[in-house]
Amino acid sequence: METLEGQYDWRNSTSGRYTVAINQWGRDESGKQVLRLQMPLRDDHETTAFSTTWNWDRKPEAVHAYPNVRLNDHRLPLALKGIRSLDVDVTWSMEAGAYGQTSGGDQGLNEAGAVTNVAFDLFLDPDPAKATSTTIPKYEIMIWMGRYGGVLPIGWNGGKAAAKHRLGDLEFQLFRGSNDHGQEVFSWVSNRNITNYRGDLSPLIHYIWREGWIEDTVQLGVFQFGTESLHTANRREITFDAQRVKMHLEPGEPKPLITSAGTSSRARAQHVFLASVASFVMLCSRIF
Repeated sequence: METLEGQYDWRNSTSGRYTVAINQWGRDESGKQVLRLQMPLRDDHETTAFSTTWNWDRKPEAVHAYPNVRLNDHRLPLALKGIRSLDVDVTWSMEAGAYGQTSGGDQGLNEAGAVTNVAFDLFLDPDPAKATSTTIPKYEIMIWMGRYGGVLPIGWNGGKAAAKHRLGDLEFQLFRGSNDHGQEVFSWVSNRNITNYRGDLSPLIHYIWREGWIEDTVQLGVFQFGTESLHTANRREITFDAQRVKMHLEPGEPKPLITSAGTSSRARAQHVFLASVASFVMLCSRIF
């Protein structure tokens, strides 16, 4: 087991498919964070793992770190209209306590005053050269799989969502806003914590361009999974354990977007328009 503590320490998996990084981009003197990896960092069957333990007792509204797994795929950057699927398979847990000494579940996290989330993080830009960064791309898309301590996404706006979408039995709400880098941030937030998930996330990404909020030619350059650590009370330790992380990009034509109501609002409008045109043509053919 190797422990990483440097602000931007990272390691590649054996095949280079993944990079695991501690990413303490908001670190201060109020606490610390460590990242644990089983070395060599294997990626058999495209799967890897990591764990992190942290405590920060200042600035409860500020992200101190985003330890994460990043997919290294030679096909990235890739235009959204060229992505068939973003398949993931993740299993994770979040508990209060040091590594190997956690307990209490959600109640323990509440007692520790944990403020944190678990999320996929994607960065996109019209310029492929910019898309592979995390600070200069025009767009950021987050998909929250879990949240604790009342942490809120950028653009919360009193809980008024810009849209809703379902993946199977899961409902996600979309919030929009801007971060400190001036990036437009789209955050899909699940209606419950999802500690085990296997499926395709691309419908959430394609929904955004199909609604006209970004262009389908925008390039996806960064695809990550991890946890944002914000705050605990009295330096109580929190441990996030990603026991299984698998991410796979499948190029190709995007799948049709289907929602609980059938299609997206834009797609429904297009359907109504085309149906009206078809009715008009049929009427004209009868008259003439």
